[in-house]
Amino acid sequence: MNILFVCEYFWPVIGGLERSTERLAEEFVRKGHTVRVLTKVLPDTKKYENRNGMMIYRFSNDDLTFTENAEGHGIMEDAEVICLFGVGHDIEAKHWEPLFRRGVPVFVKIGTQGDVANKGIRPENFLRFNGILCQNDAIAEEAISIGVPKEKCFEIRNGLSIRRWQSNLLDKMSARKKLGVSENAFVCSAIGRFVERKKFPLIINSFFKVLEDMDTEDKEVKLLLQGSDFGQHDGEEKYIREMVDNSRFRSNVVYISPYENTGLTLSASDVFITMGLREGAPNIIIEAFASGCPVIASDIPGHDVYIKDKEQGLLVDTDSDQLAAAILDLYKNKELRHYMTQQALERSFAFDIQLTSDDYLKCFKNALANS
Repeated sequence: MNILFVCEYFWPVIGGLERSTERLAEEFVRKGHTVRVLTKVLPDTKKYENRNGMMIYRFSNDDLTFTENAEGHGIMEDAEVICLFGVGHDIEAKHWEPLFRRGVPVFVKIGTQGDVANKGIRPENFLRFNGILCQNDAIAEEAISIGVPKEKCFEIRNGLSIRRWQSNLLDKMSARKKLGVSENAFVCSAIGRFVERKKFPLIINSFFKVLEDMDTEDKEVKLLLQGSDFGQHDGEEKYIREMVDNSRFRSNVVYISPYENTGLTLSASDVFITMGLREGAPNIIIEAFASGCPVIASDIPGHDVYIKDKEQGLLVDTDSDQLAAAILDLYKNKELRHYMTQQALERSFAFDIQLTSDDYLKCFKNALANS
């Protein structure tokens, strides 16, 4: 099958949507399909590039939209199926029109709860797609609420090549040595794009609260903080760094480059923390599970897809006291952490990329058969 992926941003941008799109494309290539990726040009990137068997085409978004520019160069001509990843004010009707002119099935993946309702996209534009690929049932319900037929909504979660991921992991002691963290430390981590809805300040405040309750500046308790706002989110990263730097516990926080392999950070961690206000089905939780890392997460749709409370981790409200209590609970209870580690590892295989790609291909093949 000749598949065209269309996404506003792609590698080397490293957000969750970009990583999940790249992994899916690589899996399709491994299964013998042809995958081309159409995206916007970025500074210091090649216009055409072969990456792990997929062809990437980057076009500008100036006088014409990047999809119109690509159409003029014949990039879409051989596509049998087109899949658009992510929606927003920029990727709406003006970007979509060239995709529908091909006369082939067109799908759209909705990655985050709230995108359907909050991005100002007209309902009639969604109705043109052959299918809406939703990462959890809350997203599907949003699509149905604006008039998308239920039979056009498909719940398909992100995936990860679990065995391949695990084969590249360092053991905990080696990972800590590489990051300069004591092998005896209790290590929490928080990874992601520094945007307001991810609630990194809440995580940091809760971590500091734990240290205050312990009445210690114990160097053996660490928070690994990996991410960036990539200059796009009104100074969120600056605020986070000032918050840490102005604390007496600043030496307990270790910054990790956003370009570092997240597997290294997770391998070094005892607990991973994510407190987003709204999510789809975050890649990073699958990565944490596959790394044997229990997760403390906000109790929202998207997180409860993965985590059963007190099994693979803990689900809490987005409240500083609750999160601090959860961190302290896992700090004190090594046996519980060990149990959750085993549960997380077992759970990870339910989200293998082979299963995810099979679900996508089933949707694509059904659409082709009915077109």
